[in-house]
Amino acid sequence: MEHSAFEILTICSFVFFAGIIDAIAGGGGLITVPTYLAFGIPPHVTLGTNKLVSCSGTTFSVSRFIHSGLINWKVSVPAIIFSFIGSFIGTKVILLLNPKIVVYLLLIVVPLTLFVTVKVRNFGETHHFSNHENIKGMFWKISLIGFVCGFYDGFYGPGTGTFLILGLTVLLHFNLKNASANAKIINYASNLAATISFVLAGNIDYRVAGFAILASVAGNWFGTGLALKKSVTIIKPVFKFVLVLLLFKCIYDLV
Repeated sequence: MEHSAFEILTICSFVFFAGIIDAIAGGGGLITVPTYLAFGIPPHVTLGTNKLVSCSGTTFSVSRFIHSGLINWKVSVPAIIFSFIGSFIGTKVILLLNPKIVVYLLLIVVPLTLFVTVKVRNFGETHHFSNHENIKGMFWKISLIGFVCGFYDGFYGPGTGTFLILGLTVLLHFNLKNASANAKIINYASNLAATISFVLAGNIDYRVAGFAILASVAGNWFGTGLALKKSVTIIKPVFKFVLVLLLFKCIYDLV
């Protein structure tokens, strides 16, 4: 399907904005997937194109976070491994179960999450998990975060990065700035695996992806800069914004 220059420009505008959101608090796919579908890209090609574009943009976002020294490798490496395992299982289970099961659960989980972030005044502000802290006692928490979020990403997907931030903040007491950085690299690993699968399956619209990748890179680069400089003042409201988007998506999917 051919797209006009105006359509490509419009798609890239949304992708740029999604890249900013995704770099800060995850959930960029909540914006890009409906955009691709709205311009007539088939669903299976939309998912593949979205993964390739977002993964390309996230590469630069991750590189900035690594350079900033915010990545806690003791946490990220085990979480990455279990995220891969969870994602693999999730993609298998989705063939057996109806994804709407997850949608019903999210209609309970997302409002509760919003309630916590609003009511807890110092949510994600007061603690910085150090590389020097004892990791052995927290290994099960790290494994659980990686596996559950990886499974969710493989089974359903939208907002995975946001739930990773939530897990790292609530269970491991990261502040939002560090949670955002570490969530990004964990989510990047599972996205990379999915991207490879879509490329091998041929489910990519390269005519759209070629331009959208540039927009995604720019958006992620800009969003990462905001996350590093503004920290909680920008991450917390964007985090809430993504949760509201996810809630509306769940309602839309059911309707």
